Amino acid sequence: METTCPYCGVGCTLALRIRDGRVIGAGAGVPGSVNGYNLCVKGRFGLDFVHHPDRLKKPLLRKNGERRGWDFRSFGGPWTWRPPRYRERPRL
Repeated sequence: METTCPYCGVGCTLALRIRDGRVIGAGAGVPGSVNGYNLCVKGRFGLDFVHHPDRLKKPLLRKNGERRGWDFRSFGGPWTWRPPRYRERPRL
């Protein structure tokens, strides 16, 4: 499976090796990609976060704008919600 590396803004292409629905490794060598046949250390070996139990799987939004506390939202929720100041039309 091919995907883009999440670590920096270069946009290297990773060729993920998957077994039983889990990522077991990553490699390079996708023709025409920006990284060619090379990957940095993070891209090649930094995939522990994919199946980590503490990984966030839903978007979070602050509760009522407070500095503490978070609400889990569906993927439709945070993208449709806007702070009150963005609802107002700017004066020209």
